[in-house]
Amino acid sequence: MELHGEVSEAARIRYAIEHGELGKLTAGQQALLIADAEALDAKVAAADASREAEAAARREAQQAEQQAKRQAQQTEQLARQQQSYVTGLERQAATVGMTAAEVRQYELAEKGLTGTLLARAEAALATVEAGEKQKKQAEELAKLQERAAQIQRSIQQDLGGQREQNSAEIDGYGMGSRERERIAAERGIRERYQQLQDELNEATPAGMLDSAEYLQASADIANGLTAALNENASAYDRLMAKQGDWSVGASEAFANYMAEAQDIAGQTEAMIGGALESLTQGIGDSFAQAIVYGDDLNASLQGVAQTILTQLISALVQMGVRYAINAALGQATAAAVTASGAAMAAATASAWAPAAAAVSLATMGVTRSRRSPA
Repeated sequence: MELHGEVSEAARIRYAIEHGELGKLTAGQQALLIADAEALDAKVAAADASREAEAAARREAQQAEQQAKRQAQQTEQLARQQQSYVTGLERQAATVGMTAAEVRQYELAEKGLTGTLLARAEAALATVEAGEKQKKQAEELAKLQERAAQIQRSIQQDLGGQREQNSAEIDGYGMGSRERERIAAERGIRERYQQLQDELNEATPAGMLDSAEYLQASADIANGLTAALNENASAYDRLMAKQGDWSVGASEAFANYMAEAQDIAGQTEAMIGGALESLTQGIGDSFAQAIVYGDDLNASLQGVAQTILTQLISALVQMGVRYAINAALGQATAAAVTASGAAMAAATASAWAPAAAAVSLATMGVTRSRRSPA
């Protein structure tokens, strides 16, 4: 049996005692050897621990030193960044309102160049400024050319649409006002879609006026115009069909008549308002004729009273006829209208009371016919 790997001194002594020559020693001697070996092992272990502690301390010191260096570097970098930021702000403040050429001159002065270096720098700056000016002029010319191309495209498209519209309007003369109205509606439609085309042309760079995307968008606008014109023509055709149908006209007439018949408030307003206006004018005319021409005031006022009563009776009869026609037509609202009519009759009588009193007062109670004996 052999020992393998790193073993302690005490382990080797015990192995030698058990399997080697040391086994011949007395027990006391063997114990003394083992004690010495264990003491030696303890010293070795203490030395190893001390070395490990020293190495760990050195590593910690190195890590602390490295951390301190990194911290110092970060602090220094932050300080440089802050300094650079403040310097940039100060330069920006110093160059507010300057042109690009003036800014370059300012920067050149900051460098403190003299002699040949200054002359070379100024020559280089002059070349840069000339190049930038030429570039700016080229860009402005390109924009002008692009806008000119857009305008030219819009002019051509607008001219084509104007020719079509002019031909339609010229052909429409002699065909009546309705045809001219249809043509005017088409003009409005064409103008709206031409505006869309103009907006597309303005938004499209000159180099893309022949692109598939532009052509597709332009085709969509043209298709929309065609659809709108077709819908307008179809609408006019449907309108003409309605206007050519006598039953539609009859339905329109009945609907308007019934709407007017059901407007009881409006009828009453017109009836009372007209009567009061006639009363006022009649009394004024009667007095004027009596004063200027010497007419019989009593006869004139009697005529005014008869006129007011005639209007009242005629209006009431017309309202009654309308109610009767509504009932005959079997409208769903006939019952409601009849009920409203009954209530309105009472309201009308009440409303006419002041007017009747005014007539009686103005004519001094005279309401007989002129043809009746006095």
